[in-house]
Amino acid sequence: MSAPSGWTEDMSVEVPVGVTLESLVTLVLQRECDGTPYETTIAELVSLGLSRSDAELAHDRTLGGVVRAASNNSANEPLRGDDPVAWTSYRFCLRDPTLIQRLQPDAASPPRPLNQARPQHRTVPHVVIGLMFVVLLSILFGLALHKDLSHLSGH
Repeated sequence: MSAPSGWTEDMSVEVPVGVTLESLVTLVLQRECDGTPYETTIAELVSLGLSRSDAELAHDRTLGGVVRAASNNSANEPLRGDDPVAWTSYRFCLRDPTLIQRLQPDAASPPRPLNQARPQHRTVPHVVIGLMFVVLLSILFGLALHKDLSHLSGH
């Protein structure tokens, strides 16, 4: 699935010199845990050298990582290359599940720590699902065509 026109799938932010991605994520997580107003956090990120849009994106993607970690489903892990802020936040939440309990108290259960083994999930590749859909449509179309033509032959 591609992004809508004018959007990008790249969720990275321009990190200023002397600032690390980890420090940005830590700052947002700490401010959220403290209940700091959104605009105050954005202003603080801008004061570190981020543009306003990058500060907003960093805030959004940090919380996105928390939500994904709260799902307790490893298939929801953000891609490090496409969404580095969410990936960093996700990993922080796996190392410290209390972050999820503080930021997403309604989450069903905290995620497993990074060092705990994960169950193997069997997933059906999208290609197989697509092929199954095409076969199903072909069968349905064939049945409909057969029904439409059957009255011509008197059956």
